[in-house]
Amino acid sequence: MGVRVITRKIFFAKPMYVFYVACLTTLLLAGVFWLKQPTAAKDSERGETTLLARVIEGEAANEPFLGKVAVGAVILNRTKSADFPHTISGVIYQDHAFESVANGQVNRPLSQESIRAADTAMGGYDPTGGALFFWNPNKPVSEWIWSRDIITKIGNHVFAR
Repeated sequence: MGVRVITRKIFFAKPMYVFYVACLTTLLLAGVFWLKQPTAAKDSERGETTLLARVIEGEAANEPFLGKVAVGAVILNRTKSADFPHTISGVIYQDHAFESVANGQVNRPLSQESIRAADTAMGGYDPTGGALFFWNPNKPVSEWIWSRDIITKIGNHVFAR
């Protein structure tokens, strides 16, 4: 049997099979098709983004979107500073670092806006210009915090180095 005869038999017997094989072959040849399980690094990054979103929700639920991104940026800026832990969870769970961790607000249901703000901050956007601290000046805070150099104000929060 020649190739033509075999091809005709397969094509006429199972046209969808031939179509499927042709499509799969095209994708393989184009280098587009691959089977890949999510890596541990991607899972870990997603977990960190969710944790970041939780703190954003707890600290800035009623702030504008830019204020939420700014809170996330402060946490990420701290991971790059020698004065703070170098992981997102390390910064977040540092003793007395965030009121929302201490009072349980970090466990509030997540809003889509806080998730989007965390993704935006994780993508590198920093509307604070490198701030390491933020606070709401309308709430009681330690006098020490006012010794920090204020960079900007976004929503109800002040951001400083």
